[in-house]
Amino acid sequence: MAAMNKKTLFSDQDAELQKTFELGLAFVFEVEGIESDDPDDKGGLTRFGIAQNYNPDVDVARLTRDHAELRYLTNYFYPASCEDLPRPIAIAVFDASVNHGSITAVKLLQSALRVKADGLIGPVTIAAIESRNQQQLLIDFLSHRALRYHEIAAETPSQTKFIRGWMRRLFKLQHYLNNLSKGVRQ
Repeated sequence: MAAMNKKTLFSDQDAELQKTFELGLAFVFEVEGIESDDPDDKGGLTRFGIAQNYNPDVDVARLTRDHAELRYLTNYFYPASCEDLPRPIAIAVFDASVNHGSITAVKLLQSALRVKADGLIGPVTIAAIESRNQQQLLIDFLSHRALRYHEIAAETPSQTKFIRGWMRRLFKLQHYLNNLSKGVRQ
């Protein structure tokens, strides 16, 4: 695949959406790194954050950054309805979608909002987002993610070794989003 032309992915009217995706993608690429293959990682071989065991249709060993970017947009950003969310929430949900899957990411957001957690962004979820203080919602959402990570470790003890990294990811995300809201260049 040739280098991806972002103009084909986003129309001119979608400049803000493209910016949101690019900001989220920059964070995901930063925290995911380039390649890993930890025997305890249930994802198996992982390149640019795309795990072989969760993406069996992808040859992860030969995955390019451009392919990973397209995969993130089509399999994680859009399925979590990030295009319908305010930028900071969209970036946080996108990152959660990468780590937990899009349905679980949305359910975690809905739990933080105290609305029915059905995994679908609809009018009730949107209204709840709009009625909340965005900073507090981010804190609540990240807290729900932290709890989910601890549940994963409790369910599968071999995953306990990843808790520190998962918590670091959440702190980095909060810092990243705080800086974005203040206009600090990343």
